[in-house]
Amino acid sequence: MTTETDIATEEVADVLRQLKQEIRRQHLQDEMECAVGVVAALIQAREVSQVNPHQPIAWPHWPEGLWPKIVALLQKVVRRLLRWYINPLVAEQNRFNSAVVTALDALARENARLRDEVRMLAARQADMATAQEPYRIRERLWD
Repeated sequence: MTTETDIATEEVADVLRQLKQEIRRQHLQDEMECAVGVVAALIQAREVSQVNPHQPIAWPHWPEGLWPKIVALLQKVVRRLLRWYINPLVAEQNRFNSAVVTALDALARENARLRDEVRMLAARQADMATAQEPYRIRERLWD
């Protein structure tokens, strides 16, 4: 025979279960949005990680006028004269950028692994709490 306290206990337990499911759903949605942001940032980092020391000067079209053409020609000459100095610096910067992107990828993978582990532990804890929940509710009602 069910009493009013048993019905109230079951209703409270059902409401708590629904609340926990909604919180888990919202948490998973937040994690997915965060993961999408991380992936987008990694893609952007990969796209801009390589430095190009040879940006075009007056190419494919030369500027109009005599002085802009002379300036562009001088810039090309100076670039060729400084290539011995600039190329090693750019190569070093590209190596550094590549190492940073590799480290970011590794950190993103580790972060995803840790998030999965936290999610698993939270689910285990919720399952343990759910198993003990009816006893706690009855204890509160009897107090």
